[in-house]
Amino acid sequence: MNWETIGSISELVGAIAVLATLIYLAMQIRQNAQSIDRQTEIARAQILQDRADSIIQMSILATSTPENIKLFTRFLGTKGTGPNELTPEENARASLLLTSLRSNLENTFIQFEQGYLPKDFYEEVAVKNNQRFAQLLFDFDLPLTNSFRKELVRNLAELKINNDA
Repeated sequence: MNWETIGSISELVGAIAVLATLIYLAMQIRQNAQSIDRQTEIARAQILQDRADSIIQMSILATSTPENIKLFTRFLGTKGTGPNELTPEENARASLLLTSLRSNLENTFIQFEQGYLPKDFYEEVAVKNNQRFAQLLFDFDLPLTNSFRKELVRNLAELKINNDA
């Protein structure tokens, strides 16, 4: 065997090794992508579970005392829930309840904006809650981020359009 033949065989073995390495890397990248997709699905499921847990905690707070139940019942109605219509004690209780509610609603909005919550969950569940409680949040002048405030205004406008139709 001469040196040219040995060189050609070496180049062929090298090319086969490079090809094998590329195939191996492609398989690893695909497995990694699948693993990331599964982790993302698990993370989204966990976020939805956290949403449910948060609602449960909010429900426990709202129903923890007869006074909270009475006040929350007024919130769900349409009259007598503004800060000027409540006693000082009811105002303090309302501020605490609504601050918890605002935190939950705004957190849901932020998680949706960042892509952690599915669009159908946000539009079919969260927006309805936003529409139900937005005016109360505005009436009690609770602190809101600008983006969430705009979202609540949009949700209320959408509700008005749907009710007018």
